Amino acid sequence: MNSKTVVRYRARSSGKGSGLASRFWTPTRETLPGFIHSPWQARTRFCYLSTNCYYLDTCYRRDTVKINGHSKIDELLTRYPYLEDYLPTLCDQYKPLRNKLVRKTVGKFADIDKVAAIGGFEVAVLLEKIGAKIREQSGDDVLESPVNKSAITEQTDRLDAIKAIIKKLHEGTEPDSLKAEFSALLQNIGAHELAQAEQALIDGGMPVAEVQRMCNLHSSIFSDGLKSQSIPGVPAGHPVQIMLKENRELERRIATILEDASASDMKARLADLKTIDLHYVRKENQLFPLLERHEITGPSRVMWGKHDEIRELFKKAEAEDPASEPTLQALTLEITEMITKEEKILIPMALEVLSDAEWKEVSDGARGLGYCWITPDEVWVPVTGTSDARPDQAAGGDIDLDVGHMSPDLLNLMMRHLPIEMSLVNENDEVVYYSQTKERIFPRTPAVIGRKVQNCHPPSSIDTVNRILAAFKNGEKDVAEFWLEMKGMFINIRYFAVRDDKNVYRGCLEVTQDVSHIRSLDGERRLLDWT
Repeated sequence: MNSKTVVRYRARSSGKGSGLASRFWTPTRETLPGFIHSPWQARTRFCYLSTNCYYLDTCYRRDTVKINGHSKIDELLTRYPYLEDYLPTLCDQYKPLRNKLVRKTVGKFADIDKVAAIGGFEVAVLLEKIGAKIREQSGDDVLESPVNKSAITEQTDRLDAIKAIIKKLHEGTEPDSLKAEFSALLQNIGAHELAQAEQALIDGGMPVAEVQRMCNLHSSIFSDGLKSQSIPGVPAGHPVQIMLKENRELERRIATILEDASASDMKARLADLKTIDLHYVRKENQLFPLLERHEITGPSRVMWGKHDEIRELFKKAEAEDPASEPTLQALTLEITEMITKEEKILIPMALEVLSDAEWKEVSDGARGLGYCWITPDEVWVPVTGTSDARPDQAAGGDIDLDVGHMSPDLLNLMMRHLPIEMSLVNENDEVVYYSQTKERIFPRTPAVIGRKVQNCHPPSSIDTVNRILAAFKNGEKDVAEFWLEMKGMFINIRYFAVRDDKNVYRGCLEVTQDVSHIRSLDGERRLLDWT
């Protein structure tokens, strides 16, 4: 440990006489730029010269700790708090360091060697970046020994080399020649590096569809390096554990299809295999959005495209009935490649980037979507106290909904733009809301709010209205539906019983819609057909 002693004085009048005898001197931190964030020790000495002549001699000493690859990241962030904001700018994998629980658990044991590996940096490169930031902010030279400057560019060189390999593949270069040319690099590539390279190429203008077209070849040429990519043990019920168990079940089903392509029950086997689509839906709706928060979008978009290719192969196999052997081979090959992409690229990368709080979000949403072939052993609960700010938590002034949140203004706009009319009656049969859509089928005015719903209908309808409400209140019915033709429209009217989580009746929702256009639809028009 080294010490740096800095002495600064500022004159201030004592109100007695003039000159030196009328001044005392005190230190001022304002004259020490860059030292604000560092630990300081102060020692003040009162110096008496004569009756009217004295000064305060204060020395501020900051201890400077040298850092190396074995320095603990939590100690470093405690000593230099501004690194907490700086490190995540280097790569997304460092964003969890802002999580206090991660800091106080993993951070207490993880040293810079480990942190460098997580971020895909050479240790010397990361040390130099941290050292430069500390010199800039605090003026300290904290590196234990000179860093090999040539290593600073190695990380950039590796990324450029990986991008060059991918570009050459797309240009038609034979994979074997690339393996020979870049053998050293290909032996130890990490999942995050391949994903980072694909992301950089997409950001640089390469179409997602082009990366998607060649991504199987990407995995193939980088396979030697990716073999060493392992998934650490995860607790029972963790989303990753569930994904891995589903993949093992998936492999068994692929084997049954490949063992006899002409099996008489192939249609049933394919239907069972198609259950894997739920696995893909969970990734698309639960995992990919969390990665996007960390600005990881390219790999997710490519993988979603591969999901759609698999779905098209399922459709082709179903249309052939019986499915041909080439189609079955193409289908099972793509699914097998997807398992590799998940377990060698997607999951290791996600484990590095996502916090426990974010994995909890993945887990919570997954239960609503369901699982393939398995029932989770138990509900996974992260370490007590894990908390991150989440996009689905209400901000100031927002209304917190079951899922998501929005301002009252946005909620009102959403209700006004729905292609239906809605009215809500509370448990006391009083109208409490109706949607103010642009074109109404049945007229409504604000005077209806607070009115008994029975008074909103002609006398001939009141008996039916009361019977519907009674059936809703006693739990006999949940829906009542009617339809009629009026003014050239085919109108669908539905009433729904509104119940809370305890199944207590809270009111009745009326939904009215002109379905003339819907009834006229024929064939299909997909999103990609829109012009």
